Amino acid sequence: MAFVRATPDQEASEPVSTMFDQDRATWGFVPNFTRTFALRPDVYRAWQQLNVTIRSSMDRRRYELATVAAAAALRCSYCTLAHGRVLAEQFLPAEGVIQLLTDRAAAPLCQRPRDPERRRPSS
Repeated sequence: MAFVRATPDQEASEPVSTMFDQDRATWGFVPNFTRTFALRPDVYRAWQQLNVTIRSSMDRRRYELATVAAAAALRCSYCTLAHGRVLAEQFLPAEGVIQLLTDRAAAPLCQRPRDPERRRPSS
């Protein structure tokens, strides 16, 4: 049983139905986190803005690695699985994601592509 009630489609009125339509267009479905945020659409908009701000200052790989690490530390299986999937689909072999979570020393993180925006400090 869930601790927070997720809003079903048939109970979504404005602005929640718009939130659902936007996420359905982006993801192909309405994620559970959106259904939960439907209880507070203003908080969802604020969270989206915070997320965009955080992501704008780092490359996608680093964002996903940091998010998986935080989610694992918080023992949030939902977020660990969701962001681990992105890592496995776009940046690491699936075995590498598993290693990241079970044996960080063995994880293939040294294969990081060079970031052209990053500069070394002058000596």
